[in-house]
Amino acid sequence: MRAERERSFTGLFPDSACEPRPRLFDGKKVVFISSRVHPGETPSSHVFNGLLNFLLRTDDPRSQALRRHFVFKLVPMLNPDGVFRGHYRTDSRGVNLNRVYLDPNRELHPSIFAVKQLFVHYHGDSADGVGDPRDSGKSTGDCTSQISSSQATDSICVPAAVASVPEQSNRISLASSSREDAVGTEMTDPKSTGQTQLRVHVAPSSEGSTVCGALSSGHAGGVALYVDLHAHATKRGCFLYGNHFADEALHAESMLFPRLVSLNSAHLDFEHCVFSEKNMYAADKRTGQSKEGSGRVALHHATGAIHCYTLECNYNSGRKCNGKVPAAGGDDGRVSPAEPPSPFPHKYSVEDFEEVGRGLGVALLDLYGLNPMSRLPNTEFGSLDAVRASLVERVRAVRAKAEATKATLNKGKASDEEPDQSEMALPATVGDQSTLTEDQDQLPKSSTSPTKRTLNAKKIEERRLELRRQIRAAKTCQRIPGGSSPWPLPSVSGKGMAVMDIQMPTQGLSGNLLWCFLH
Repeated sequence: MRAERERSFTGLFPDSACEPRPRLFDGKKVVFISSRVHPGETPSSHVFNGLLNFLLRTDDPRSQALRRHFVFKLVPMLNPDGVFRGHYRTDSRGVNLNRVYLDPNRELHPSIFAVKQLFVHYHGDSADGVGDPRDSGKSTGDCTSQISSSQATDSICVPAAVASVPEQSNRISLASSSREDAVGTEMTDPKSTGQTQLRVHVAPSSEGSTVCGALSSGHAGGVALYVDLHAHATKRGCFLYGNHFADEALHAESMLFPRLVSLNSAHLDFEHCVFSEKNMYAADKRTGQSKEGSGRVALHHATGAIHCYTLECNYNSGRKCNGKVPAAGGDDGRVSPAEPPSPFPHKYSVEDFEEVGRGLGVALLDLYGLNPMSRLPNTEFGSLDAVRASLVERVRAVRAKAEATKATLNKGKASDEEPDQSEMALPATVGDQSTLTEDQDQLPKSSTSPTKRTLNAKKIEERRLELRRQIRAAKTCQRIPGGSSPWPLPSVSGKGMAVMDIQMPTQGLSGNLLWCFLH
């Protein structure tokens, strides 16, 4: 831990001296967790609480390892106005905030604007190739002030004896930057001068919004993980949405964290996780807004971060309990065993959601090989490298199958477009459709040409249109006196047509019968 504090962003944080910014840590990666961007999705708060309570444990070696190696940025409620008003998915202005991450407006979407600026800020130095969490306990030569190792093991408790530097020197004005001069600024090499290296990142802005830049400094490790917590009303279970990558290794790396969560949580359904390109750009059915504006996709595009996810938890139940969660190793029985597998849908409780939150923290330790009580040695894989290799093979198999299916479809399409050899014997001009049909019936059934299939489809379509014309005439409700029979219904049979035979009783009816035939 350093004596310096994080820089203050004017307009994003209170400028009061009684609320100083957090301290800086050398080489620690940042973990960014957000929740309740959709105010009605209360399971996300339970998952958030489960992770938070796990981080605050004082006697759990896994919790201590998380605090020792990572800096956590936790946003419990991105949409407080919507929560206060009882909204389901929107803010007080009726806007779905999880679709504006591409171009957040400082005045209209302040919480999203702040999250994006901070995310880019924390991830800005990741290109320097430093910041392995396993090296976060080591001292570096760039530190101007070091804290004792006993104090540095816990990144949540801040020693009161450490003096703070003046807040005025750390303040950054976001409104002073412009699009022209904030494309990218390189400062003097900090290794030679001791000055902090700065990079300016500008988020695209719409008309009327304030263009702002984020100066990258401080946590040189970048962002290790971003998870936006949600709830799902239709798809059962708990699952993660990840981003799609053309490179097999990167795509497998994107799938690695969800796989590790499923090995540490009884309720994370890995088979329901989605990593498709379609899911990155699909449009909402009602509003037409693209998922490209979601936090998971927009922040990945802004920084190139791989481990960006959306966690979805069904409100009510899952498909099953994950029966592949083994016992933890080296825990002397301290870690609670996983729930037994069940073939029946599991009714979720608050404890189940909190268990998923704990699984996120344990999986993060496994991802970086920092788990003192890892379950991986007791799984079918045995190690992290084996899990990663299995995912690479899975990606290759899925893509090979998709290519084979695509090739088969293209081959079938090409064969339909090629003229059949039996077509050569047919007359060049045909005056009567029935004549052509009779000629084709004389051919072997195996040599039916695309032309015959087209003509058959044409005949069926003509008969279907004739039936619809007759039904359209009967579609208007008509009054039929009691005891009389309704009008005769058309009876049509043929390929793709169903024969309908409707008989209506004529005895014991009183009054008038209003009968409508709707197809």
